[in-house]
Amino acid sequence: MKWNPGVWLETYYSRYRSIKNPLLRFIDQIQHRTNQDYEVAVVLPIFITTKLWHRLLHNQAAFFIERALLRSEDIIIVKVPFHLKK
Repeated sequence: MKWNPGVWLETYYSRYRSIKNPLLRFIDQIQHRTNQDYEVAVVLPIFITTKLWHRLLHNQAAFFIERALLRSEDIIIVKVPFHLKK
């Protein structure tokens, strides 16, 4: 069984600790390659932890990526909760 076979999934791994700028460059390349025929959706994990300070520590990257992506009108941001266990 296939779910929505028309959806193209691209996973991007950054070799460095910097995530935001390489991701923004990658999205720009995708948008130029597809000539805006496709909508770009970025899935961001939101880590749910038992301690507040763990949540603040783990969700910083997603927060900064989201802030940068909010400037674009043509990017869909999807936040997915991910529960971390002890």
